[in-house]
Amino acid sequence: MQGLMFGKSMKPSMGIANFVKGEIPEYVAVGDVVGFLRKSKSIKIVHRVIDIDSNGKIYIKGDNAPEIDCVPFSNICFKVTSFRRLI
Repeated sequence: MQGLMFGKSMKPSMGIANFVKGEIPEYVAVGDVVGFLRKSKSIKIVHRVIDIDSNGKIYIKGDNAPEIDCVPFSNICFKVTSFRRLI
């Protein structure tokens, strides 16, 4: 998986525009940067895993975003393996 990612939610770790490469994960861990499907907006978002509870719920937050998302593993589309900052 590869493509462009736009947004300020991962600043300063990532830029406003990035070329992102990723892979379909077998698992995720705290600290991983992942792309997930936010069903309320039907879009893919890239954020960092900040916690995983005992029920397997994954808590995700952008480094520069105030809100925390809680998603099941099935909503994780890819784990970022590398990126190149464009802006």
